[in-house]
Amino acid sequence: MRHVGLDYMKRLFGVVFFGLASWSGLALAASDAALPGSEAYERGREAERRADYATAANAYRLCAEQRGPLAGYAMVRHALNVMKSGRRAEGVALLEKTLPIIGDGPWTRMAAAETIETSFTTLDPHDARLYIGAVESVDRRLWWMDPTRKNLSELLLTKPETTAHGYELLHQLTTNGRYSWTRARAAKELSASTNVLHRLAAAESLVEQGKARDAGTLLQGLGGAFQNNPDQFAQWKYLNGRTLIALRRGEDGRKVLQAVATDHPTTVWARKALQYDAQLTFASDRQQGLEQIETMLRRYPESDEAAGLLWLLAQNLAKKKDNRGAVVYYLRLAETCPLHRLAGNALFEAARLKETLRAGNTAIELYQQLLESNPSHARAGEAGFRCGRLLELTKDIEGAKAVYAAGASGPVGDFHVHRCAERLHLLGGDRTKFGPSLRVTSGESFVRPVPQPQTPLAAPSNRWANEPWMARLQFFGRRGFLEAEWEALYLVDKFDDAPRSGMLFQVMADAGVAATAQDLMVASDWGLDNGRPTAARMQVLFPRPYWEEVRTLASETGVDPYLMLAIARQESTFRPKIGSSAGAQGVMQLMPPTAKFVARTESNVSAHHAANLDDPANSLRLGSYYLRQMIRRSDGNLVYALASYNAGPGNLDKWRRRNRTSDLERFVDAIPFNETRHYVKKVLGNYAAYHSLYGTGS
Repeated sequence: MRHVGLDYMKRLFGVVFFGLASWSGLALAASDAALPGSEAYERGREAERRADYATAANAYRLCAEQRGPLAGYAMVRHALNVMKSGRRAEGVALLEKTLPIIGDGPWTRMAAAETIETSFTTLDPHDARLYIGAVESVDRRLWWMDPTRKNLSELLLTKPETTAHGYELLHQLTTNGRYSWTRARAAKELSASTNVLHRLAAAESLVEQGKARDAGTLLQGLGGAFQNNPDQFAQWKYLNGRTLIALRRGEDGRKVLQAVATDHPTTVWARKALQYDAQLTFASDRQQGLEQIETMLRRYPESDEAAGLLWLLAQNLAKKKDNRGAVVYYLRLAETCPLHRLAGNALFEAARLKETLRAGNTAIELYQQLLESNPSHARAGEAGFRCGRLLELTKDIEGAKAVYAAGASGPVGDFHVHRCAERLHLLGGDRTKFGPSLRVTSGESFVRPVPQPQTPLAAPSNRWANEPWMARLQFFGRRGFLEAEWEALYLVDKFDDAPRSGMLFQVMADAGVAATAQDLMVASDWGLDNGRPTAARMQVLFPRPYWEEVRTLASETGVDPYLMLAIARQESTFRPKIGSSAGAQGVMQLMPPTAKFVARTESNVSAHHAANLDDPANSLRLGSYYLRQMIRRSDGNLVYALASYNAGPGNLDKWRRRNRTSDLERFVDAIPFNETRHYVKKVLGNYAAYHSLYGTGS
C-alpha cells in the first residue's frame, strides 16, 4: 500500500517543503533515557490527561525545539492542543503551516485523525475531505482503527453535506468491523439511513445479533427496490422470513424461507434459508427435520451452511443431554464435510462425548483419528492429552506415550500441549525434549515447557539501534502512547520485504505494540513453515514488552517475570488503553477498587499508580504486587492464585471448600465460571510458552 497521507497533505497545503533542511535533526536518534525533548513530551501528555491544553501545547513546543526524533510528533501535538484549548481555527492554521515543514511521516495520519476529531466543525468542506481521505487510506484491519473510524462516522453525520459519507463508513463497519460490538453499534446507527442498501445491511446485522424484531421495521416496503437484483431480493426475503419467525408468525416466516430456497437456489440466501428452516423443523418434528437435513446435504454438500447445520444440531442435542444423538451429528459432519474448518472440532467433540458415555475405546479411536488426520488442529493438544489419559487407564503406557508425544508437538502456549509434555516426562519419555519443572505448586510442575529453537531478538534491535523510528517506537510503546501504533502502521509499509518485515514484527511486539504486530504478521502469513509456526513467529505471539519494568518488579516481588507477561498477554494482549465491560483497566486489567486496595496495602505502590492504570508501568506494578498477594494467600499454588486474580479470592475460597481435591486437573475442570476455568488454562499455557521460547533465565 503506498503512502497517500502525504499526497493528501500536499494537495491541502500546496507549498514547497521549504523548511525541511533545517530539520535535519529529525534524523538523529538517541537512547530512551537521553532522547532529546522526552521529558517535555511526557509533561505534555500528562497535561493533556488533565485537560490542561495550554500547558500541554507549551510542553510540546519545548520538545519540538530540541529537534530530536520526537520533534515531528511534538509539533503536531502542539497544534492539536492549541485546537483543544478552544482556538480551533488558530490550531488548524498552525498545523497547516507545520506539516509541510516536518514532511510526511507517521505523524501525518495521526494529525489528520485527531484534527478531524478535535476541529471537524472548523474545517472547510474541501480541507475536511482531504483530512478524511488521509484516515480512510488506512486499509488494514487493526484493533485500534475501528474506534477511529466509528468516531469519524459520527462526526460526518453531524453535517448535512457529509451525512451520506458517514453512513457509507458505518456500512463498511457493519460489514467489516473487527469486533462484533463494533458491527452491532454501527448497524444500530446505520438503520437511520434512507439508503436501501444501508438499511438492508443494518437489518442483516440485527438479525445475526438476534434482534430480528428490530430488523423488521427496517425491511418494510423495501422489496420493490431490489426487484432487479435477484441476490438482494433473495436477501430481503430471507431477512423478512427471519423477522416473521421472531414475531411469532412462524408458519408465515417458514413459508417465506421455503420460497427463498425454491426461487433463488443459487444464492447463499437459499442455503441460509434451508439451514434455519431445518433447525426449526428438527426442534418440533425430528423425523421431518432429518428429511430436511438430507435435502440440505444433497443440494449443498460440504457448504458452510450444511456443516453449520450439523454442528448446531449436535450442539443443541448435547445441551439437552442427548449425548448419543449429538455424537451422530458430530460424526456426520466429520464424514460429509472432511475439509471443513468444523470437521476437526466435530471429531474432538464426538470423542469427548464418547468419554462421558463410558465408551473409552471408541473415544481413543476418535482422538487418534484427529491426531493422524489433522495433527496441527487447534484441539490436537487436548486430543493427545485426553487420549493419553484413557490409554493410561488401560495400562497401555507405550500407547499413551505415543499420543502424548503427538500432543506435545503442537504449538507452545496451548495448555494441553504442555500437559502432554508433563505426562510424557513423568512416564519416562525423552527428557531431552522438555524443559525443567515450573513448580506450579510447591511439589508439582503441572505444565512443562517444550524448548524451542532460539532466535535471538537482539539482532534486529542492534541493527536499527540508531534509527530515529526505533527511538520513537520504544519511547511511545513503553509508555502506552497511541503514537506507537501510528509509528508501527507507517513502518510496516516502509519495510515491505519479508525478511525485514519479520524482524520488524519482533521489534514492534517487544516495543509495546504487540497486538498490532500480531495483526500485521497474521495478515501477511509471515513466519510459517509448511503451515506450522516458526519459533520467530511464536516470539511475536509471545513477546516481551515492558521487559525492563517487568524484570525490576520480578526482583522486588519474587514473582516470575514470565508469569507476569503470561497474565498481561491474556488480560490485554499488552494494550494499555483497553478496558473491560466490568471496568477493569490497563495492561494487567485491574479493577480500580482492587488497585486502590493494593496501593493501601503495599509500601512500594502509591495512590498515583492506582489513579493512572493506563500507564503500563503503573499497571504492571499494581498487578505484580496483587499477584504476589494472591500467590502468598494460596501457599504458592499458581492455579489457586490465578483463579483468585480472575474471579476474586472469595470465589476461590468457596470453590476450594466445595472441591477439596488435591488433584489440580480435577480442580480446574470443576471451576464453575467458564471464564475463570479457561483463564487459568490460558495463562498457564502462556507461562509454559514463555519458558519454552526463552528458557528459564531472565
